[in-house]
Amino acid sequence: MSNENDGIDGRDHANAENHEFQKHLTILGGNYFPASSEGLLEIVEGKLAAGYVVRKDLSDTPGTKDCFRNLNGFETLVNALYFLVDLFTGNSAPVALPQNWHHLLRLVFSILASSLEDHRGNQKYFRDRIPNGGWESLHQALEKLQSPSLEDKDREETTRASDQHVFDCLFACSINDETILGLFGTEVSQRVEKQTDQEISNASGITDSEHLRQKLGITARLQTPEALNVAFSLWQHWQNGTCLPSRPHGIFLVQAVSQLATQSTHNLLALHGTDLLSNLLSYLANAKVPSEYTETIVGLVRLLLSLGITKLDDAFALYTNPSQSSAIARILLPALQSAHAPSYFHFDLSIAGYSSLELPDLGASFPPSTPHSGYTVSLWFQVWKYDSNAHTTLFGAFDSTQTCFVLVYLEKDSHQLIFQTSVTSSRPSVRFKSVSFREGRWYHIALAHRRPSTTHSSRVSLFVNGNFAEQVKSNYPLSSPVAKGKADSGDDLSERTKRHAIQAFVGTPQDLASQLGQGLVSCQWRLASANVFNDVLSDDLIAVHYELGPRYYGNYQDCLGSFNTYQAAASLKIRNDTLHAGKSRQSDIIHAMETGASELLPEKKVLLALHPANVLKTDEFSTLDAATVPRYISKTATKAARNLAHKGHVSVIVNGSVAAISEAFNQRRGLAVQTGNPASIRMQSLDDAAWRIGGCTAIILNIFDRAANGEASIRALECVFESLRDNWRCSEAMERDNGFAVLMGLIARKIQDNMEQEMEDEAKADFAIKVLNVVLKFLGFRRDKPEHSVLNNPLAYRVLLVDADIWRTMPLSVQNLYYEQFDIFGLQSRHHVFNAKRLSKMRIIKKWLDALKTSSFNSSSLQRFLAAFRSMLAINMTADYLRSVAMYITYALENGHKEKATSRTRLAHTPLEEEDSTQIQKAEPTDKLSANGAEEVATDRIGIRVLELYADLICVKDDMISIAKFSKAVTNKWLLNLLVNEDVGVVIPAVKILARMLVANGANYVKRFTEETGGMIILQHRLQRWWYVPAMWRICFAILFGRDVAVVQFNRPLTLFNLVDDFTDGGKSHVVYPEVLPVLVTMIQNGLRTVLQGSETGELGTSQDDLSSASLGEDRTAIMPKAEENAGQSGTDQTLPFTKSDSDSASTLRTVIRFLADMHSRSSEFRDFAVGSKYVQELLFTLYPLVVNSEVAEPESELRSESSLAVSEQAPGRPTSRSSMTKPYAIRRPEAERTNPRPELPILRRMSSYVLVKANDLNTTQATPPKFRSPLSLGQAQNSAKLIDQSIIEELLEIIIAVYSDQMLNRKDFLGLGLFMKVPPGIAEDQALFESFILRNTISHLGNSIRLNQKLLWEPRVLTNLQRFAGHLGEAVFEGWFIDGAEVVLDFVAGILEYIYHPDVYQMKSIRLCDQIIGTIEEVLLRVSLLRLSETDEAKQPTETVVFMQKLAYWQSVLFTAASNHHSFLRLFCFLLYKKLTLADDKARVSAADLWRLLLVQRPHETARIFQRANVGRTDPLSKGFNDLTKVDNDHFLAWVDSNRQDLDIVFFRSLSDSWSSFVTEENRNTEEAAKGRLSKRREKLKQWSSQAAFRDATIHRHEISCDHWRSNIYASEVVRKHRAMQDQQNNSTFNDVTWKKLKRRLERPCAPLETSQPLRWQLDQTEGRNRMRLRMILNPDPDLRDFQPKRKASRGPSQHRKSTLGTRRRTISKAKSPIARASTAPVSGPDGQWNGQKPGVAVDGANDDMEDEEDFEMVGDPRAGLDDTEDKNRKVLRSLHRNDQVEYVHNVSRIIGLEGFEGLLILGKHHLYLLDGLFQRSDGEIVNVSQAPPDERDSYLQMISGREPWERVITTRKSEQEVRSWHQTEILSISKRRFLFRDVAIEVFFNDGRSYLLTTNDLESRDDLHQKLLGKTSAASGRALPTAEEGSWRFESVQSLADQSQSLGSRFTSVFAQGSSDPATR
Repeated sequence: MSNENDGIDGRDHANAENHEFQKHLTILGGNYFPASSEGLLEIVEGKLAAGYVVRKDLSDTPGTKDCFRNLNGFETLVNALYFLVDLFTGNSAPVALPQNWHHLLRLVFSILASSLEDHRGNQKYFRDRIPNGGWESLHQALEKLQSPSLEDKDREETTRASDQHVFDCLFACSINDETILGLFGTEVSQRVEKQTDQEISNASGITDSEHLRQKLGITARLQTPEALNVAFSLWQHWQNGTCLPSRPHGIFLVQAVSQLATQSTHNLLALHGTDLLSNLLSYLANAKVPSEYTETIVGLVRLLLSLGITKLDDAFALYTNPSQSSAIARILLPALQSAHAPSYFHFDLSIAGYSSLELPDLGASFPPSTPHSGYTVSLWFQVWKYDSNAHTTLFGAFDSTQTCFVLVYLEKDSHQLIFQTSVTSSRPSVRFKSVSFREGRWYHIALAHRRPSTTHSSRVSLFVNGNFAEQVKSNYPLSSPVAKGKADSGDDLSERTKRHAIQAFVGTPQDLASQLGQGLVSCQWRLASANVFNDVLSDDLIAVHYELGPRYYGNYQDCLGSFNTYQAAASLKIRNDTLHAGKSRQSDIIHAMETGASELLPEKKVLLALHPANVLKTDEFSTLDAATVPRYISKTATKAARNLAHKGHVSVIVNGSVAAISEAFNQRRGLAVQTGNPASIRMQSLDDAAWRIGGCTAIILNIFDRAANGEASIRALECVFESLRDNWRCSEAMERDNGFAVLMGLIARKIQDNMEQEMEDEAKADFAIKVLNVVLKFLGFRRDKPEHSVLNNPLAYRVLLVDADIWRTMPLSVQNLYYEQFDIFGLQSRHHVFNAKRLSKMRIIKKWLDALKTSSFNSSSLQRFLAAFRSMLAINMTADYLRSVAMYITYALENGHKEKATSRTRLAHTPLEEEDSTQIQKAEPTDKLSANGAEEVATDRIGIRVLELYADLICVKDDMISIAKFSKAVTNKWLLNLLVNEDVGVVIPAVKILARMLVANGANYVKRFTEETGGMIILQHRLQRWWYVPAMWRICFAILFGRDVAVVQFNRPLTLFNLVDDFTDGGKSHVVYPEVLPVLVTMIQNGLRTVLQGSETGELGTSQDDLSSASLGEDRTAIMPKAEENAGQSGTDQTLPFTKSDSDSASTLRTVIRFLADMHSRSSEFRDFAVGSKYVQELLFTLYPLVVNSEVAEPESELRSESSLAVSEQAPGRPTSRSSMTKPYAIRRPEAERTNPRPELPILRRMSSYVLVKANDLNTTQATPPKFRSPLSLGQAQNSAKLIDQSIIEELLEIIIAVYSDQMLNRKDFLGLGLFMKVPPGIAEDQALFESFILRNTISHLGNSIRLNQKLLWEPRVLTNLQRFAGHLGEAVFEGWFIDGAEVVLDFVAGILEYIYHPDVYQMKSIRLCDQIIGTIEEVLLRVSLLRLSETDEAKQPTETVVFMQKLAYWQSVLFTAASNHHSFLRLFCFLLYKKLTLADDKARVSAADLWRLLLVQRPHETARIFQRANVGRTDPLSKGFNDLTKVDNDHFLAWVDSNRQDLDIVFFRSLSDSWSSFVTEENRNTEEAAKGRLSKRREKLKQWSSQAAFRDATIHRHEISCDHWRSNIYASEVVRKHRAMQDQQNNSTFNDVTWKKLKRRLERPCAPLETSQPLRWQLDQTEGRNRMRLRMILNPDPDLRDFQPKRKASRGPSQHRKSTLGTRRRTISKAKSPIARASTAPVSGPDGQWNGQKPGVAVDGANDDMEDEEDFEMVGDPRAGLDDTEDKNRKVLRSLHRNDQVEYVHNVSRIIGLEGFEGLLILGKHHLYLLDGLFQRSDGEIVNVSQAPPDERDSYLQMISGREPWERVITTRKSEQEVRSWHQTEILSISKRRFLFRDVAIEVFFNDGRSYLLTTNDLESRDDLHQKLLGKTSAASGRALPTAEEGSWRFESVQSLADQSQSLGSRFTSVFAQGSSDPATR
């Protein structure tokens, strides 16, 4: 009973207290106004007393706050405030305002702050339940408080002072701290008011900030931030109103709020939750904002925007007002930059000493205990501030017994990560020393802890920012123990329930706090997300998680690639290509990004996933009733949320690893709670807001479009890129809407406008450079660290840089940066391989080649362009690009040739009086001046520069891949065709490439090049004119020796040392490709010819192009300056050192010849080549015209000459001595009379019946003595001394002789010199002279070599070779080819035998074994001696006989020794000596007597035997007389001979004459037979040479003709490509303009962000409902452009269209005959005669030109035939495709609406179906506009319906706005065949969205083909799947029922009597 009384007494006491409390509230809220001032003062004091009591109760008793709310305390406060309003306005009390009124104002806000402090119920009640809202009511009351009557001047001062009290009260209310009152006091106001505006601004930045910091302190915390919003609203109202301004207080208000926001994240978050940001933005949008306020307010706005936006209206204000407000413009960019920050939890330990997120249970067995398992802890965090006295705890997990323990924290001193896994172990924790975490940076760490195995201990790996940092050994955590009281029943229901739960926390829980209390611990840090995985993640998967960034929240189960930003995707691809080269598609990175990360990390392995996005406010659930509970929240979950709210948990964090929110409220592991009041900041980023407002693209582009000046444009462009940088949604929208192309168009327009406005070039360039820098920064270019540049956005890069032509027209400083970045991205960056892969897909080379054709360049810009061009081509050297560059080079050279030809034609028609000016024009270079005064480089000059670059790039040292690609991509005929050019700058690079191609591809390729292509013949023909260019020799030698031209140093002078250094390796040089030898020899021949002609005339003469004719030559004085000029202009001074003078040219030639000689002496391989090839023959062909002073004749000429190739009875004579050249010669017939009574002896037949004799000997005749006859009796040698450079001839001769010497002295099996088969075609006299010249010099050189090293004769090999050589010499002497060679042979052979006959030598075994060889040599000696001795009988000068017999006397020992071995020759010798004794000349007789004496002395027995064998009497006295010759002098002996002449004649002439006749006859017969065989071989050789010459001529002829056709075809195709590029550029520009207009219409349409008030027009939507009914109207996109007219037939003339500017422009363009229009409608006609794009009857220029030559040659077609150019042909439609889609099939269709047909394309992509109007695909695959389509390929039926001619252009009023309709292939509902106009050519396609289209084709076959392809690609139409939605089901059944009905007569008859309805729409 007492307890009940006590309860009643307690209630009574409480009621009494409440009654008292209500009484005080009533007093406080009363509105009674007395009539006197004393009564008013008493009422105010009463209110103050009551208010103090209420405030004291609210502060002392916590439960009073609820009572305050229940007793309408908040309404009382509003009434009290209105009481003060009435006092100020004077409406209720006409008495003076009491002095203590401000105390009542302070008391009202103090009570309000106390009632709202830490009471969410009161806060919500005051905000929502007070009429008009509590804060709004306060705002309205305070507005009236500051609105005095201006007529009452007495209250003005009071009003001025009242505003500071209002701001003081509101500010103190916001932080619930009355000590701050006075902040806006009069002393501060007075100090500020004395300052100027500039000083105010300075004070706001310095003085006031310090004052506020001291006044507020560091612990001020916002309790009611709405009060500050009210304060700012009041200030804004007063500032814009009519009341007196309160400027100083407004400044301090904003600054005070900024100070609160900067010192605490909780304060900033509290301010962000109000409407303060919206008020500030609306205030800044006002153009009347004073400038001194702007910076302070902008700073506060930036602070608030660092937490994102609060509502979309704020984002709308930011995105739509930058052009009107400079302050907004300055805010937007920093706001977008801060928008990249993630949502996060802010743990501030300074509030209570602890702050954490705690999860009661992880919900799984932790740590995993299965073998080879482990776990991974992943955190995104940022340390805001370290505390030097406390560790920073990041994560922990433990059970209640702390057996299982895991703790991750940062050490307080080193800031290194500590990982602890036990509390009882001797080594409980490990330190990661590799990383120290700094303040202010976001880090992603992943700790992968693997369970120990039998072979490995437990290790934990630390990954920082996706990269492996360190691995250490660490104890694996123990499993939690079994909880007490749990019986071990043995069942397997849940092992986890038998163990202690594993609790997890993030942050510092209260139990782990080092100190508890406010301000004791200063540590602060932020958490973006925390994850625990029940598995060890791979390195790649951790990298993927890191690249997703801290803004990602989820369980990593999706295809994560779609959430990646450009930079993240690039980083992952770089990592994938680096770590998984060759297997990149099998890596975890690709699986996670494309396939789905759930396969790698199933959701069941995610134990913990905490993110600010998972935070739920419990009070929101506690107020929901059953009707308003969301579907995804169960009633049980709602009840659990209410329980949590009652327990004081304001918010909870849902564990993301739980599948549903309802489950999370029902499971212990589902919810985590907050302790220590961590701030949860959910960022609503500004870039996401752009996507939510208007799809991003139009919003951000509109900002840039509206920028008014250059600075604003730069800032706007940065805003555009910041919106895209880290937002995948905006990036997708930008790509989908073709936003980058539109942006580039806007950038180009801005740059052009700026250049028109700026007057100085520096200012123009400055703006463009800034724009380019902003673009490059977005694309991944790092100006500070270029080596780290990564191309992260290939699409934007291609559109903004590659496809943009504006950058190439900018000043040089802009171009430098533009071209530099290509080189950095492609080559210099560390990631150049990755960048190169992306650059290779952008078709940069083709784009730039088009730019070279259409744009102009000066020398500076061209140099920069080519440097970038080289970089791009080097990283993307594909076959297609190599061909394209080759095509362009041909085009450029041909274009230059045509321009010059046009210029020459124009000059040819110039009147005579303009001749002087014409000469001046000829002297001018081909370059011309541009409009700005810079010299533009001509097209052919550009082509040469590109060719040089091409050659340098292909000929890179140690890079054989490039030349291999080139060989496969470009035919060598292209290089051969370039040799036709007259510019050495073209020829040198072409030959250089060709040389490397030949060397790199090997012998088989060279063989095919020589035999099939005839390449060496063409080289021989084309290169001979460039003999004076040193580089040409180096290239040819490189081919010869198989040396890569890339290693040849072209910059060195052409000297013998340099050549030897380039082409020898240690003295060895192997000839690899001898096929190039004719090229070298021909160049030598042409050079020698030119040098010798110059030596004769005193200057260089003609340089022949053809080997056999000088008629095609050109003046070298014109060649050399041109070559020097080309070298200077083409930049080849270093690589192609050309000669500068005639002496240099001769020196170049001499150097080459000496090099050949040096190579022969140095290299044994070269000597082998010289012996086994045509090396000697080629050199003989070179030397021949120099020796005989006559050109080499054609082989046919010698074949037709009977005098030189037939053996006849007579032979031509020839001058026999050099002295005989003093008189002219005549031709006569020889006479057969003989005046000598001696018997006629056999004579040697000659090959001609003509002899040359002196003119004064025509009348004298004499008998011909018996003699030898040779087939070619030419007499003695002709004088060969000519005006030539003897040194060059001698050097050439030395090379030939060196080869012969090597053959005879160093090799075996010498077969002879073969001169007869190697001498060039010509007349016999010249050939004999030349052969004699060679043999004489060869013998001389060989004799000297033997004399210098006589030991050579010891070798049988050498003797054998010399024996064969001597035999050949003998044959040459006897046949007459060796003129005056007998004595030379005699000296040579006798010298050899003299050494051999030496006793010491002859006794050697090697010599004795060669007796037979020696005998053959002796026989040659004797035969030649007898021949020469017999020839002396015919000598006109007796001295010749004497000299020869003296020579015989000199060689007496050798001669007589040899004769003793051949007795028959001794008899013949005696016979000839006796003939000399019978001569009339005494000197000859004396010499003969001397020889007889020597013979008798040395061979007495042999001579005696001669007389003994004579069958005549009296031989003994004659023999005795001859024997006595040794005892008498010559006079007595000659007298004795004369006295016995008759007997001696009988002995010698009768007895020995038979032997002589037999010898002579035998020799003549042998000589004739040898000559016949030799001449027969000569004929075969001549025929071979003739066939080779004919083949060479045919090859050259075919090459010249095919070259012309080849160049013409290439030029034509490139011209078409040029025009097509120009047209595409215009089309793209138009397309981008139209796209931008569509985007702007999207912004300005109804309900859009920039809605306009224009009148609207509507049109019927094509979407069908049931029964194919139209259901809705849609907005007409361009109603002002449509002017519908009735249809008219063509016969009635054109309709009167509304005259519009656009239509007029279109008609004007259609009639203009511009090159672009012609190019777009006149492509090159192919061989199949396809339509050329013109009207019937209009022919293409040059299409019907007949060929000039119809001989047998290869017809060269289009060089681009067969190339895959599909992407080029589809370029018009690629921009209309969805992302990552591809064109698989294109078909021409007509979309039928009524009877009107709209022609277009149906494109079947990889994933989507497209319908595009206004386009047509020609038969060659090119997609063009319908108006440009060939008439015969279009649908004639539709043309007939339209009433237009096929070629008539359709005049449209819309500017190329081609509508694109697309559907995913799964959205196709049905495909049915239809008939249209009685033709079975139609097909009807139904889609899920209700639209359907009737499409027609040209014929049935095309329709069926299209139908089959559609069925094969679609799903619902082919029966693979059916729509599941209700709407789709009935629609599918409807169209299927129509399509599937049988069309037979019986089925139709049955359907008439059918009762049921088969139509599902009527069912």
